[in-house]
Amino acid sequence: MTAVNRRQRELRQRIFASLVAAQDAGASVAESRQHVAERFGVIPERVREVEVEGVEKQWPPL
Repeated sequence: MTAVNRRQRELRQRIFASLVAAQDAGASVAESRQHVAERFGVIPERVREVEVEGVEKQWPPL
């Protein structure tokens, strides 16, 4: 894995962890996606893609 790929994966994992944390804190799915999208400067659809990837790959904090 290249350094760029590793950084991209680490960013996706941080997005996923933030999404899980927001939902654990009581935010709805839609609210958490919007909050995380704004925090990381990505569109909500990208957050959804990361969410699916994280669940499929059982990323922490799962």
